[in-house]
Amino acid sequence: MKVLFQYLRGNSILLSVSCIIGLILASVALSFYNSRVLDGYNRTKLESQAVLRDTDALLENLQAMDLGVRGYALTKKQELLSPFTGAVVRVDSCLQRLQGQLRKQEYGQMESLLQVKHVFDDYIAYCNQMLETARVDSMATFVEMLNQDRGYAVWKTWNTFATGLHAHEEARVQQAQAEYELATRINVFLQILLLLLGIPTLAIVVSRIREDARNRTSLLQALDQNNRQYLFDPGTAVTLQNPSAVIETSIRNFKQAHDFVASMSAGDYEAHWEGLNADNAAVNADNLAARLMQMREQLKKMKWEDERRLWITEGQARFAEIVRLHQHDLTALANQALTFLVKYLDAQQGSLFVLDEDASEPHLNLAACYAFNRKKHLEKRIAAGQGLVGQAYLEAETTLLTEVPRNYTFITSGLGDATPTCILIVPAKSNDRVEAVVEMAGFIRYEAHQVAFVEKAGEILASTIIAAKNSEKMQRLLEDTNLQSEQMRAQEEEMRQNLEELMATQEQQLRLEQELRENAGQLEEQLAELREGKAALEGKENELRAANEKATKRSQQFREKMEAMDAEIEHKTSQINVLKRNNEELLQKLAGFEGKDNA
Repeated sequence: MKVLFQYLRGNSILLSVSCIIGLILASVALSFYNSRVLDGYNRTKLESQAVLRDTDALLENLQAMDLGVRGYALTKKQELLSPFTGAVVRVDSCLQRLQGQLRKQEYGQMESLLQVKHVFDDYIAYCNQMLETARVDSMATFVEMLNQDRGYAVWKTWNTFATGLHAHEEARVQQAQAEYELATRINVFLQILLLLLGIPTLAIVVSRIREDARNRTSLLQALDQNNRQYLFDPGTAVTLQNPSAVIETSIRNFKQAHDFVASMSAGDYEAHWEGLNADNAAVNADNLAARLMQMREQLKKMKWEDERRLWITEGQARFAEIVRLHQHDLTALANQALTFLVKYLDAQQGSLFVLDEDASEPHLNLAACYAFNRKKHLEKRIAAGQGLVGQAYLEAETTLLTEVPRNYTFITSGLGDATPTCILIVPAKSNDRVEAVVEMAGFIRYEAHQVAFVEKAGEILASTIIAAKNSEKMQRLLEDTNLQSEQMRAQEEEMRQNLEELMATQEQQLRLEQELRENAGQLEEQLAELREGKAALEGKENELRAANEKATKRSQQFREKMEAMDAEIEHKTSQINVLKRNNEELLQKLAGFEGKDNA
């Protein structure tokens, strides 16, 4: 209870004002509610009147339809039928409006409205039948149909519907009126309650304002004290006579803290706390101003580290791009990589030595140099352990010289020569294996992050050099393979030509053999003819001997002729034998060529 009482006492003004504001808001809300209830009451009343008016209009239209049918049947005048036709249209409109309004009201007896619509539709159809009967002058049938009094059944259905609908609409209007009267009574009650609570509340507020004035003074004193203790103490005297000055000082300190943080967040790490000096530094050793100054120093250090990391990352990306563009050309790779490293580290000279393992003794060859006073591509060979470069290759460790020996190297410009103040020698390693050595000279001392960058670049360069060497080896193997392929194609072409010549020779030999065979055949035919002639001559000779032994002289001549013919036959026979031997030799040569072709 004590805690509750203290809470109520400490927040009495707030609670009182909150209560009054709550009552005022409730009164305003209730006024709006009353207005809405009144609008709802009026709307409900107008809707009920419209529904009842449409309901009564159904009965009036029923009477108009009956009047139009009777007038037309008696007079046969078309203009007297207008009450019927107009009533039909109005009935349909009334039923549609009633259906929409009652659905909106969620009327629970919609089936009664459907019954009314059904009987009206039937009655309209029945009236049309009556009119057709009247048009054909069948008055007896018309009178009989009229005596059925179908309109009475329609009226009964309408009366049942209208009675229930009147009760429903009257209940809706009464409910809306009751809600409006209840809202009005509640509004009057709230107005009285507001008056009863407002007067005591005003008295409490006046009392609390005086007490708050006293508390405000003590609060300003605590504010100034806390402002000096936790935010910033300018070292001046405390003045509470002007409360606005205390608040303005506090606001100014907070604004200065905000501007200080905003400057640092914008990257301005040279921001200073205005008013902080050596005279008041002791009293501000542990407040927000001192902490912000400390944070500024830490952020400056972090910015420095971030710049170093960004420098390394950007350099590695650019170096990797250079390596990617020239990875297939070892000479261009060495020149471009060394040029980039020298310029990126603000060096004045640089050289790149690449390991040559193809020689009998592995050594380093100068692959590229930058800004040396000699031919750029001058060949230079360094053995393992020879000089600083050879020692760096042998030990696989980075060397950083800040005391350069005299005459080690000179940096030449248009104004003269000077000895560099720093030498950096970095072995380019891949999997703990040195593939190259980078040497740079300049007038600045290289820091640890720069040395680390060159070492990382050396790893990338070493991997690329290995890949480039392998690529060159593969290129040479490919060229050798292509050369061998060309030689094999030339040999194949030569063999193809020899084969074509051999085939041509074989064809020529076949033609010669055929000619020889034809000549041998002709000679054999001639020999056969000669043998037949010899046989004929011998027969004639015998006949001549038997017939004329006396013809010695002629016989002697005949013998001589026969001897000549024998000599000629022997000569022909020797020629045939020579031709046969030649054919045999040709056949043997052909058999030899065929054996070579098969081989």
